[in-house]
Amino acid sequence: MYNEKSPPRLLILSCISEAYEFLWTNRADYVLMSALPVFILALVHTAAFFIFPQEGPTPSINAIAVRETAAVFLYAMFGVAWHRRFLRETEQITFWEALRWDARKTLFFIRFITAAVCATAAAFPIIAILLADASNLTVLSTIAGNIGITLRPLIALLTIAAISIWMIIFTRLSLWLPATAVDEKHTIASVWLLGKSNGWGLVAITIGAMLPLAFLISLALSIVASIVTVLGIQANLTGHFIMGLALGFTKYLALAAEITALSIAYKRLTTPAY
Repeated sequence: MYNEKSPPRLLILSCISEAYEFLWTNRADYVLMSALPVFILALVHTAAFFIFPQEGPTPSINAIAVRETAAVFLYAMFGVAWHRRFLRETEQITFWEALRWDARKTLFFIRFITAAVCATAAAFPIIAILLADASNLTVLSTIAGNIGITLRPLIALLTIAAISIWMIIFTRLSLWLPATAVDEKHTIASVWLLGKSNGWGLVAITIGAMLPLAFLISLALSIVASIVTVLGIQANLTGHFIMGLALGFTKYLALAAEITALSIAYKRLTTPAY
């Protein structure tokens, strides 16, 4: 399926620009495919923040946990559909058939969690050091003294290292997701090899596809939050639902760009002549 000896090098800007071009060309399909997940996420958001109201300056951890748990399942629903929209562009199915839960989405969900667990396990030794020394900095202070730097730069370096390890492992294993969406057989070992020599390229492609939208998302959410606050409905069901819709729509727009970029990378790695 792919050439292990000489994997093609991914062109970062080319993949990102193609992702945006595809998303713009198929914007009507995006709206239709994202409508149901966005609506469900808005309902969950409304219920979670109504049941666990905010106390103090920060949102309820319980409300966030409920919303994000639902978001992972909805990601699997949308992710499979949108990967197939790019990789099986000529496929003729209804939007309901594309979004309804089935065995493929269950497998997609399991493999998404597996990739996240593997990445977390790889970064865990560094994370454990940082967490263990959050209140007692004895170990970190000793390490910093031994290598001749102060404590703060050491913590920053360890944090960057943990994030870098997590991202590169998760992103390489994420190639499993488009493969699963189109029923192509891959093991965790084969998808790891598929990303050989393109680890940081895959990170740059997926994050780069989302970054331009991240600013717009932040701006849009700030505007919506300000309007809801001015209207005085931020604490009632209507306000929560409006915020949930705004959050869901902008979040899925960024996800669609990231999923498309990952599909493009997967297609180029599995069909080098593409």
